[in-house]
Amino acid sequence: MTISSPTGDSPRSRLRDGTALVAVLALLAASGLAFVLPWLPQAPPSAALERYAPLRHGDSWLTLTTGADGAPQGWTSGTHALVPPTRAFTTNLRSAQAQALRAHYGADGEPASIDEAMVRLAADSASVVKIDERELGATGLVTDSVMISLRSSRGDFVLGFYRPDGDQDLMFEPALPSLPAELQPGRTWQAEGTLAGRIDYTFAGEVLSQGAYSGPAGDFTDCVQLETRLTLALEGTLLDDIRRRSWQCAGAGGVESERLGEGDALVTRTVLVSSSALKGGTRGEPPPPPLLPQAPPPQGEMGSAAEWQLARLGRTLPTISSGSSTFAPVWVPTDPPLVLAAAYDGALVAFDAADPMGRVRWRFRSGGTFFGQPAYDAATGRIFIGSSDKRLYALDSRGIYLWSFQADDNIATRPAVAGGVVVFGSEDRTVYGVDAASGRAVWERAFTTTGPVVSSPAVVGGVALIGSDDGQVYGLDVATGQERWPPFTTEDAVEAPVVVADGMAYVASRDGTVYALDPSTGEERWRGEAGNALRTAPAVGGGRAFVVDELGFLKALDLESGRRLWMSAGDDYAGAPALVDAGEDQPALVAARDDGVVELLDLDGAVLREWQVAEVASPGEDAPGLAFGPSAGSGALWLADDNGVLLRLGTPLAGPTPLRPAWYRSSAAAPFAGEEGHGLYYTPAAYGGQAVALDSGGNVYLVDPADGRAERLGRVEGLESIPTYAPDPAVAGDTLLVTGGGTLGALDLRDGQTLWSFTPEGEARSVRPATAAGDAALWLVAGGESGAAGTLYALDLADGSVRWMVGLDGFLAAGGAVARGDVVYTSTPPAAFDLATGRELWRADVPGQPLGGTVLSEDGGTLYVAMTGDPAGAVAALDTSDGSVRWVKELDTALGFHERLWLSGEMLIVPAYDHQIVALDAGDGSERWRARPGRRWGAATVVGGYVWQTDVDSHVALLDVRDGSLAHFYSAVDANLEIGGPAAGRPAEVGGQIILPYSSALIAFEVPR
Repeated sequence: MTISSPTGDSPRSRLRDGTALVAVLALLAASGLAFVLPWLPQAPPSAALERYAPLRHGDSWLTLTTGADGAPQGWTSGTHALVPPTRAFTTNLRSAQAQALRAHYGADGEPASIDEAMVRLAADSASVVKIDERELGATGLVTDSVMISLRSSRGDFVLGFYRPDGDQDLMFEPALPSLPAELQPGRTWQAEGTLAGRIDYTFAGEVLSQGAYSGPAGDFTDCVQLETRLTLALEGTLLDDIRRRSWQCAGAGGVESERLGEGDALVTRTVLVSSSALKGGTRGEPPPPPLLPQAPPPQGEMGSAAEWQLARLGRTLPTISSGSSTFAPVWVPTDPPLVLAAAYDGALVAFDAADPMGRVRWRFRSGGTFFGQPAYDAATGRIFIGSSDKRLYALDSRGIYLWSFQADDNIATRPAVAGGVVVFGSEDRTVYGVDAASGRAVWERAFTTTGPVVSSPAVVGGVALIGSDDGQVYGLDVATGQERWPPFTTEDAVEAPVVVADGMAYVASRDGTVYALDPSTGEERWRGEAGNALRTAPAVGGGRAFVVDELGFLKALDLESGRRLWMSAGDDYAGAPALVDAGEDQPALVAARDDGVVELLDLDGAVLREWQVAEVASPGEDAPGLAFGPSAGSGALWLADDNGVLLRLGTPLAGPTPLRPAWYRSSAAAPFAGEEGHGLYYTPAAYGGQAVALDSGGNVYLVDPADGRAERLGRVEGLESIPTYAPDPAVAGDTLLVTGGGTLGALDLRDGQTLWSFTPEGEARSVRPATAAGDAALWLVAGGESGAAGTLYALDLADGSVRWMVGLDGFLAAGGAVARGDVVYTSTPPAAFDLATGRELWRADVPGQPLGGTVLSEDGGTLYVAMTGDPAGAVAALDTSDGSVRWVKELDTALGFHERLWLSGEMLIVPAYDHQIVALDAGDGSERWRARPGRRWGAATVVGGYVWQTDVDSHVALLDVRDGSLAHFYSAVDANLEIGGPAAGRPAEVGGQIILPYSSALIAFEVPR
């Protein structure tokens, strides 16, 4: 297994990279190896693991790590999910993780096929577990990590780790055996292998004893004590030696772990603070998140409705997955403000409300689905939400798990927080009051009704008003849970949230009536007959109460008398409407329709304006509907559609502007549909005003750049395979040049017939495209038949015969070649050759090892090349007349293997392997700016004054080459492109359009002017 990002290969740089990996591992080891390894799924294959390492899908925990002096070093919040085998290989795991799983079930050094791995997973009674952790450091820095583990009949295995911030996969080969199937005292086990393909590891474990444990996590009578040791070395140099002594207790899992140094000296101690596997609350907690001095009102200033736009921010579910939203989004006044949303069988997702691209700040998964809205306590920065796994969860606004409270059935109410007490109901027919700080029950006994409780409470004057399916509305003392007044009776279930406005409580009942109650006494002030059953809360304001009934009619009631004032003609409204200021102090109503239309109405029901959700939906996606009304926050309204997509309605946010695609063509549609399973990973090429598209099966298509209409032209024969990371196809006259594995193939674009294929003797590899120069094709490969590190071939375009070849030495990976006049310039090494004969004209002496693609200045006088090495990388400008160095700029990063340098005016653009984009002054090499817009999938392109890149989440970012600012973006497609593996394809300009390969589609944009 290898790291997804290439690095320098000098001994010192390898040591540096290895040390960086160890730092990552040590970060995880501080909590992950101590607590995560035992926290695995339900129904383990051995009684010992079931006893001492019990957990279920969605269980969560919080740990505290302290130094030898007891000072806190950090808190780690974790949760895990069981990954179905089919999703492990399709949607839920990264390609390196899925490959590690296949390797675990392989034989004779070869990974199992996906089908074989799935069969062996089932035969092994194995479960794949994805463990997500958030670590809060003592300085307040939050970092994320993911561990992929496997529980099988042989025990528990760690496949590896992933760090999103560095986009690093750190995989063990073979998988590290963290726990054996049996845990009796004296049991030992060991393993050795590599980490990340370059660091040697040894691992040993022993069960020391069995007995009682008493410590910060509590008192337990049945535990096992373990000792493990993990050593890491690079080329014989010891990098780290991690020795741990830990305690696993029946019913609790990991409760304490000590890292030991020489002479058993304590280095760090990690203890369990809170766990969903245990009853009770926290035994310590992290410091609160930064809080705003005063929380702004949810509504805020929305500006004139004439300026409002509907925008898509992102999907709550993992890409490719589908599922409808489960509640109306909730805005919370954190810094920055967040919008919380969820979808069926999905996580609670926190979106950055101020980010036009809808950046996800964090996700939190329970063991079920979140059906009720979360509550936010602005005084403490805590979020409370119930789940169908029968738990109420407390998180802080950083997404750190704090505690959970167990009920006996689904919790679908939105909790209310007052006086340090969280009040909520459950379908177990009970209303609970728990301590907001610890999660322990506050009320002497929970309050029981005679029906399920799904209504959300409202608190006023120390009284919590909440409805029940028994048709009653209860007024409970927040501090004690005792009834403050006799229940108020309606004629049917009360499922809608209770609303309090201007000192009055409003209750909507399934009996079709809205009741106005005095919240201090529970006495009725008036009742209004809406007609049909009511399940959503009324919107109160402007002297009226607006409700949507179960049949979808929108109705208005007079607040003084309850008399119905009007009813909509249509019956397609959904969820509770929202009252807003539409500009010039004009109150208005915003309502959602189930057909995906959002309406702005005046208070008399006249429609003033509408917006179509379909206009911002993903291309090819069924027109989404809306099941919930809008909610207000940050001067905007927030909605969530049937596809789990978060939407914003309001004045556009300042910053980058969204792009609209010119067209979108799915690989599932004709003519691509006939080639099932072949992805569109490769850079389109231009030919005769059309785009030439290639799929992974070698099929070639001609695509009209104006509208995306396509036709299959033929297939490039003679290529063993075309990997996703194959170099760009290239067009030379009427010939298409395609690299597949170690073969270069040529196809006649006039008739779709294969002209020839060329496979060098010996193993050959290329990561840069072939280049046309007159009637020759220039191809630079690693290996080849020259006997040197690499070979530059000049092939006859007509028949593929070798005109000449030159051996090249001293490079890390094959780079590219460019031709100008009668000279060929290469990047690895930086050199010039006579086009007719291959005679070397000059070779430059540059620091480090050259790699990637090169670029010539417009006048042909300067050749720009990139290098990697020690400390990291550099870029050089060379005089093309003799190879002399004009300037060298050292960087703390390096060009990506599959990338090339780009010139745009006075800027030299360097797309780095760590996803940074670095801009240098082409004249003197000084750095002008750098940016990291996202984790890039494929390669970058510079066109029209913008750096174009596609991210692994399928979003497109355009950086202004002048200053690196994000100028435009596109985020309406949700696809996890990384699952298909690394790719080298990039956006390309054809016929005035920018066409992007999207793995399962092609998409085109006009270049913004």
